[in-house]
Amino acid sequence: MNGDEHASSRHFVGRIDAVSTVDLAFQVGGRVIELPVQQGQIIPAGELLAELDPTDYQLALQQAEVQLEQARRDLERAKPLREQGILTPSAFDQLQTNYEIARVACKMRSAMLTTQLMAPFDALINRRLIERYSTVGAARRFCGCKTCRNCGCTSMYRNKLCVRYKILTITLFLCA
Repeated sequence: MNGDEHASSRHFVGRIDAVSTVDLAFQVGGRVIELPVQQGQIIPAGELLAELDPTDYQLALQQAEVQLEQARRDLERAKPLREQGILTPSAFDQLQTNYEIARVACKMRSAMLTTQLMAPFDALINRRLIERYSTVGAARRFCGCKTCRNCGCTSMYRNKLCVRYKILTITLFLCA
């Protein structure tokens, strides 16, 4: 090593911390059927972290769709009866309300069908709190992850040029 290389290199003791730490959870509960992540693993953004069994949610959505279709047919049959004055306004209003309730229930069931949880960003899985085939409740944390992109350095000596270089080097090492 010549004198120039030694002069441009400095070593400091410090700690690298993730700027963003997130605990992830499903919005719905169910039985975990896929859990491909391991603690310490780096997951690219958009990759599957975990999946719940969608069967119950698929059946509930089918039931809601059938009820919506029935409410739509009832409302369509009632329109000519209302125009002829055979059906009272309150009975027709009730059929319209039933249709709207069924439509909202269908949307709600459709939203609950999201049983896959994907990585929101390039993440380091720092802890996994559940195992495959376990049952989790809605909003129960199942893993914690840290971003790989933005790291901060804590050191007793704060030479900004050196700290930036070290953060860049470590970030590339972690995410590569």
